[in-house]
Amino acid sequence: MIIYNVTVQVEDSIAAQWLSWMQQEHIPEVMNTGCFLKYQLVKIFNAEHNSTTTYAVQYYAADNTQLDHYLETYAQNLRHKGFELWGNRFIAFRTIMEVIE
Repeated sequence: MIIYNVTVQVEDSIAAQWLSWMQQEHIPEVMNTGCFLKYQLVKIFNAEHNSTTTYAVQYYAADNTQLDHYLETYAQNLRHKGFELWGNRFIAFRTIMEVIE
């Protein structure tokens, strides 16, 4: 199984609205692509950044083929929607991991 992890630092001034958007719109759109089996949304407590809140979303894909399909077909458009809404008021870092156990 492959985990596509997106860690996002969000300005505190928009954190509540951003989180609602993620839960109500963005994550459902990502899941509706059919590329992922499940997801997990977490808040990172030990992030030491003034005036930002940090979250991570972990999307679980069956294999690299499914992840590649998402990245090639859907990712750019879905990322663009976030920038249209929030501009540079957030920073996202992406990591791809393979589940060993």
